[in-house]
Amino acid sequence: MSNEVLEFAEIIGAKDLKKMLHGTELSSLIKRRNYFSLKNGVYLIIKVSRNKKQPFFGLGKQFFDLFNILTENISTYYFVGLETKYSGYVLSKSQLHNMISNKSLSHSADGKEFKINYYNLKDKDHFISPRSFLKKIGFGDTEGII
Repeated sequence: MSNEVLEFAEIIGAKDLKKMLHGTELSSLIKRRNYFSLKNGVYLIIKVSRNKKQPFFGLGKQFFDLFNILTENISTYYFVGLETKYSGYVLSKSQLHNMISNKSLSHSADGKEFKINYYNLKDKDHFISPRSFLKKIGFGDTEGII
């Protein structure tokens, strides 16, 4: 987890899921502050790539499964891969499902982590500011957001 994750989450008004789940059965699953909730039941998985030339992100299968359960009937989630605290890539739940079903996402040898590589990320998935991120996921009210 990095400061970029927390700063991005704060800018967009996301709530820390670790804090929200404190004291519940699910709290033991979430050890890092990479998981957030926006209004209207939208969840975010936010990661940072340290490789600026060829971005790479990991997504644990247990979190993929957890967020699929949390959003089974009424909400959704997005995977956010940050390049900086302001820009990065966003993949929707359905995009992730499609990538997994067509095997375009690789996974670790033990099958416990999906690997999101630079070739999985398309220009259409890129955002250049927190405001453009929110617009990309369908949040119209971005007043006061950078």
